[in-house]
Amino acid sequence: NLGHCQSALGIARELSAYFKLPLHAVDMAAKTSSGKTAIFQPYIEDPKDCPRYSYAVMTNLQPVKTPFWLRLVLEKAGFGSFNPIVDVLNYVMLATGQPMHAFDYAAIEEPISIKR
Repeated sequence: NLGHCQSALGIARELSAYFKLPLHAVDMAAKTSSGKTAIFQPYIEDPKDCPRYSYAVMTNLQPVKTPFWLRLVLEKAGFGSFNPIVDVLNYVMLATGQPMHAFDYAAIEEPISIKR
């Protein structure tokens, strides 16, 4: 019931520590392909509890169907399939334990607010 054991990476960390083996984690450092500055500034209620908030704006996304293998993985993990974007974010959350959210940029009317 430990939160860090609710992802593949969290379980790998626990097993690595228990068996005193090196952890071979995938590099998930943020990468960007443009030098553009921030499009908007989210409001962070408590910067001490949330020292970093990252986002990416994606454009020209083409409508596709979520692949069968991904729908199957999500179903076995207790998730439903909603749409390809949400499905990918849920898959990444299962792998890393990091919750992620998708927003429709055109529908954002005020700054995104990060609260406790």
